[in-house]
Amino acid sequence: KAIAVRPKYAVAYSNEGLVFASQNKSDKAIAAFTKAIEANGNYAKARFHRAVTYMKAQKPDLACADLNAYLALKGAGYLGAGRIRTTIQKLGGNVLN
Repeated sequence: KAIAVRPKYAVAYSNEGLVFASQNKSDKAIAAFTKAIEANGNYAKARFHRAVTYMKAQKPDLACADLNAYLALKGAGYLGAGRIRTTIQKLGGNVLN
């Protein structure tokens, strides 16, 4: 309903993506997270959740790209950066930040 009222509301799309992800509907979840990112390119949570969904869908390159974007959005002082960098490396990607 929130999407119908405010079609550019990134949080609503991200929440929709979380619902789809919990139902193991990866394609629909990725599409919803993508809409959230299109609505607000600085919405880090949508990048993170889409990365997790890409990992579950066996798409490590796309997951790494989103995790790198997530790190860039969170900034140098982000306390969880080490864990994210390790995940990128385990997926075979290059850490860009």
